[in-house]
Amino acid sequence: MSAAAARYIAVLAAVLLATAGLAAAFGYVSVDSWYYMLLAQSLRDGHPLQLHGQYMAVYPLGYPALLALTAPLARPEVMMITAKLVNIALLGADVWLIWRASGQLAMATLIAVNPVTLGVAMYSW
Repeated sequence: MSAAAARYIAVLAAVLLATAGLAAAFGYVSVDSWYYMLLAQSLRDGHPLQLHGQYMAVYPLGYPALLALTAPLARPEVMMITAKLVNIALLGADVWLIWRASGQLAMATLIAVNPVTLGVAMYSW
């Protein structure tokens, strides 16, 4: 990797971390966010994908499972911050995959830092 590409990635990482900080500071939690976090808590407690004792098939298993695996504690505030960090990690992985697939780092960065993508990444889903 060239020095210019390394600087570019460092700046992108700084922008993504700043976005995660803003999201953690100001919330950005929707109704769906709460359901994902409650499902992750259920998985961490050793239960199947359920809420209030009822199987929940509306939300897919992948994101709550990822939260359950990465959150150090099952408390809501910890889950919320973990969700933001997971989203930033997934966004970074998207940039890397787009860069590797297209060979154009600038295009991958523009996709990652556009307002729509950052807005979606700030929510916990």
